Amino acid sequence: MSSDLYDRAKAIFQQAMERPAVERAAFIARACGGDPQLETEVRSWLGASDQAGSDFLGTPAAKVCLGCSTTFGGATIFCPHCGQPLRDDPRSLVGTRVDNLYEIEELLGQGGMGAVYRARHTLLGDRVAIKTLKRELSESPTFVKRFQREGRAARAFRHPNAVTVHDLRATAAGLVYMVLEYVEGADLRKVLSAQGRLSPVEAVELLGPVAGVLDAAHERGVVHRDMKPENVMVTTDRDGRRLVKVLDLGIAKLRPSIEDLERDGTESGTVLTAIGQVLGTPHYMSPEQWGERQRDGAPEIDGRADVYSLGVMAYEIVVGTWPYKAATFEDFRQAHAASEIPLAHERRPEVPERFGLAIARALAKDRADRWPAAGTFVAELSAAVAGGRGVATGQSGPLETSAVGSYVETSVLAAKVAAVAPEPVVEAPPVAIVPPPAMSGSAAENSA
Repeated sequence: MSSDLYDRAKAIFQQAMERPAVERAAFIARACGGDPQLETEVRSWLGASDQAGSDFLGTPAAKVCLGCSTTFGGATIFCPHCGQPLRDDPRSLVGTRVDNLYEIEELLGQGGMGAVYRARHTLLGDRVAIKTLKRELSESPTFVKRFQREGRAARAFRHPNAVTVHDLRATAAGLVYMVLEYVEGADLRKVLSAQGRLSPVEAVELLGPVAGVLDAAHERGVVHRDMKPENVMVTTDRDGRRLVKVLDLGIAKLRPSIEDLERDGTESGTVLTAIGQVLGTPHYMSPEQWGERQRDGAPEIDGRADVYSLGVMAYEIVVGTWPYKAATFEDFRQAHAASEIPLAHERRPEVPERFGLAIARALAKDRADRWPAAGTFVAELSAAVAGGRGVATGQSGPLETSAVGSYVETSVLAAKVAAVAPEPVVEAPPVAIVPPPAMSGSAAENSA
């Protein structure tokens, strides 16, 4: 193909992408002026763009206005109607094939790091979830490297109560994505929205399986870092039994191992998050995730950050509100770092005192004062519900209860969850927060 034909085809293609999809065919026919070779070339580019989904010839297949939600194509940066900036429209991937392996059926959710889709394997017919990395993040070697490490860590982790990561891939067009187990059901946020708050017994039944996943992950050096109700799905297994699944290992990190430090020669070699950046969801982030120094002086985040987040979830489940009220990121940081927490049993008299004190320990400002493991925390909650002796008194060990197993089989909880119409999981991707320059303390995101 001559350079002149290439330039003409590219110009017509880009102009076609500025138009709604239904108008493109007629525009191409007019613009090519009856030149079959030119029209064939432009149409081949259009087909390649549809398959790639984004970043074809350096421009996204579609963009959407942040102000008026109008969709545009081509290299337009600002909306011509209201002047607001445009962003890649994740809906443009729906109906296309990724790597000619996965047919994208539906956009399930989107957030700070990317989007999640329901898809089907074109050869096997299996339904899967596809999690993509945003185009601008895909262009960052640091983010891609972190995404790859997280994907490898998650793929190596298997637990009956955790969503399975099947694959990690990148297309020729630069789209980086994970292939995940597809889960249908209601997330815990929807259950709480429908029911208000739940009883302490129900809280134990839900958090037991979650604690099992977290402890197993922590043993492998994997920290979730973004535990919240949106990342807990309540579904059923093949036998119809209620099953709890932990979602979103998308910002889980591998803590630096001794082998990492010896290989890199310095801890900074394993740090994939820039100093000053915090990853998580503000309501559930531990003080160390906000950059608060801990007594042990260690900069890395460990499993006790997840214990803290689990404590916030337990509080929210039985009280019906978050333990903190805040309007800004700085308010959240101050609340998690220094504010006193109203005890759960003082807010709700039906909550046993021992149950409330167990939550308070999980929410300790310094991680050395928290429960050492998620399972130990939930076992104490279970003991508080049962009215028996437990870890807090030192008179006996954690109670062995079915609530800490894989399945939720209590009829009361099952009835409440069943009242929430099951629907495909919609991931709420983590929020990347950059603390204000005046923030005291140093970021403690030193794990990879």
